[in-house]
Amino acid sequence: MTDSFGPSQKNGQFTVKSAYKLISGQFAHMHNPSSINPTYKSLWKLRVLPKVQLFIWKCHEKILPTKSNVYKFSVGRDITCRMCNASANETAEHIILHFPFAKAVWSLTPYRDLLIQDSNMSISISDWVSKWLATLISKKRLLALKMINETEQLLKCDVSQIGIPPTNPVGVDYNATTIDLPDDCVIVYCDASHDSNSNLSGIGLVMNDNAGNFLGCKIIFGIARNAEEAESLALPEAAIWTREKGKENACFISDAKVVIDCLKSNNNQLCWYNISILNDCKSVLESFMFSKFEFLNRSFTYLDDIAAKHGRKNRVNGEWFGYIPYFLTEHL
Repeated sequence: MTDSFGPSQKNGQFTVKSAYKLISGQFAHMHNPSSINPTYKSLWKLRVLPKVQLFIWKCHEKILPTKSNVYKFSVGRDITCRMCNASANETAEHIILHFPFAKAVWSLTPYRDLLIQDSNMSISISDWVSKWLATLISKKRLLALKMINETEQLLKCDVSQIGIPPTNPVGVDYNATTIDLPDDCVIVYCDASHDSNSNLSGIGLVMNDNAGNFLGCKIIFGIARNAEEAESLALPEAAIWTREKGKENACFISDAKVVIDCLKSNNNQLCWYNISILNDCKSVLESFMFSKFEFLNRSFTYLDDIAAKHGRKNRVNGEWFGYIPYFLTEHL
């Protein structure tokens, strides 16, 4: 058994330790693939949990329990993916690289550009794992330098350089939107700023009373997959903040027309994860006595736009209630 399976201890007895050394590539004889293939050495040297190493190894060996593997020897079994409508087979490549949810997860990582590029290629999961293990260290260094440079550029941005539209928030559209509101109704302007290169985002909220007097401002820094998600996240944040301030009647205004239309008409023009965000917003609205969402163009929402960009570029969160924040003072 010892000769056929692998190396033994000096006394000729087989041990689990000797088998582990064989699998992990510590023996360079007996046609051990681990001692020849650098992928295995890179894998077992990763500073991650053993279960993560095991999962990566299963990917490389193409033995994940996907339908295509489980039903490989069964005739007439359905191997299509039930989670998507693309009629794609449930393979490891589909689950990890091509499935829309997987792409959405990859888009949140520092390696998003490279990973999305891989997901659009016809590459096997085994080759994909080998590729990443072989180049992981060098890519980490390059991406770290890129992130440092992007951070320096963001910190050098001056908020005072942001252009302010000259149009004041008055006019036919504004009056038509805010007419017939309850006397104690507040008007909350919601906007988001998103950088497609870094996926950094900022949410700006500005609250006025029904007479147009400034009440408060809040900025939230975060990460979003795209501008649509950032705009969608602004709406539930606005609703939650308004309720926290004890307001039961509110009119929310945004310049994101597609998002507002989806919220008001229950259509499916948005990505599925943004629709989920809006459903959460609707749950918050159930605690309001009166609420409505309206679309107005950017000229009517310039203060929340300034606040959103301030939060994104300076990577800060903040709330000002009862007084005007310094970055809005010169614009009021």
